[in-house]
Amino acid sequence: MKKILIPLMIASLLLASGCSKDNTAKVSDSDKVLIAAPKDNFTKQELFDFMKQQDYSSIVIGSIAEKIALAEGSTEEELSAAADTTISQYEAIYTTNFEKLVSNYGGLDAFKKVLVRSLATSALADKYIDLNFDKYLTSYSPIKAQIVYFDNLYTVDTFRTRFNKGEDFATLAKELGYSLDAKAQIYTDKDELPVEVKEYINNTDALGLSDNINTATTAKDSEGNATSTPRYYLINIIDRDVNNYKDDFVNYMKNKIDAKEVLNYYFDLYNVTIHDQTTYDLLKDEYTGLKK
Repeated sequence: MKKILIPLMIASLLLASGCSKDNTAKVSDSDKVLIAAPKDNFTKQELFDFMKQQDYSSIVIGSIAEKIALAEGSTEEELSAAADTTISQYEAIYTTNFEKLVSNYGGLDAFKKVLVRSLATSALADKYIDLNFDKYLTSYSPIKAQIVYFDNLYTVDTFRTRFNKGEDFATLAKELGYSLDAKAQIYTDKDELPVEVKEYINNTDALGLSDNINTATTAKDSEGNATSTPRYYLINIIDRDVNNYKDDFVNYMKNKIDAKEVLNYYFDLYNVTIHDQTTYDLLKDEYTGLKK
């Protein structure tokens, strides 16, 4: 097993060089003055100690994730290109506010480094889900479908008639009903769907538009009186073969699993070791895969 040792490279000028007797890392050439101030200078060790007191956990964890992603087959070129693509997307979203956004991270280069670390974690999540794919498939039972609901049967019949004549499901859902997301997407046993809807999904192998699925919602007024309101669902099942939408299911799972679960797996796998007690104490509760 490859062992990755992560020195505390909080900044490029801070070089970890071992542990002291109190298990706190020292830097080489610690007395060297890095910042000259009017009264007191800042030595290399003082600056290092100051930065350790800040909440730098995301930088440390992201940097470790990046190293592991590279060990797992990602390349610096791939991560950089993906970060550039993401930056372009941010530019399109934030337009004139993009520069302000980037400045909050210390400039474009610093912002890109944050994105690269995030993308490295995402790449590890892809691999982790692939390793556990059969388990997730059994537990979640994903399908690809479109779902819409209505508050009266007349509208249901109108929707069905027009859909059977070839009109687009998503367009009709927007016009006539209340769509969960009328575009085809992944639905699973873990989603918050009415029991009747889940029963239909799990108990039929059919594709295409379902029969009416009758449900009801119950609400209580300020005096505690309950009122039941009928609700009618239609499901258009697009596909049940996960091989045809595996990437979509992986993206779905990335929103369900905790990133810490992914990182702890790889921290343990690569025997990631933190040699500085302060840093270890900061991270140990949430990142149990780390060692010291």
